[in-house]
Amino acid sequence: MAEVFLIGILVSPIILCLVLKSNANYIFLSASLGYLLSNFLSKNPMLRSVMVNNLNLSGDASANLQLTLILIPVILTTVAMFGTVAKKGMILNLASSVALGFLLTILIVPLLPASLNLLSNTLWNQVKNVQDIVVGAGSIFVLINLLINRPKHSHMKSSKNHG
Repeated sequence: MAEVFLIGILVSPIILCLVLKSNANYIFLSASLGYLLSNFLSKNPMLRSVMVNNLNLSGDASANLQLTLILIPVILTTVAMFGTVAKKGMILNLASSVALGFLLTILIVPLLPASLNLLSNTLWNQVKNVQDIVVGAGSIFVLINLLINRPKHSHMKSSKNHG
């Protein structure tokens, strides 16, 4: 059962990016931003108090806060990037979404409840063993993809006749 759950976490971003035609490069960067936010803000006692008292989140408040801070930028960016990938860019977006799926799996699984028994799973151990390569290669691929596919500035010619 744990394998199915892990595969679901890995494959869900890939399917969502392809179906919604959302640019996985930006979502990958949003997941990275969420991770930074979770590392810095989850230690804030006031935010932790808000999560536990006002949002009624049970369990490990720190893990819930980290999970929320990772997923909110991802969800917002996925919605904002809806329909931004043309058919000709779907192959590169597929590669970026695979990198995104691995990144989210690596970031999310350790924050999930221990009762799911994901951290003792052999599939998780395999993913964990290649996490450095996956995050590094995925980051480089996404950065190069963004640089190659950056918006082109059109230089409009002056309509005035200089004569």
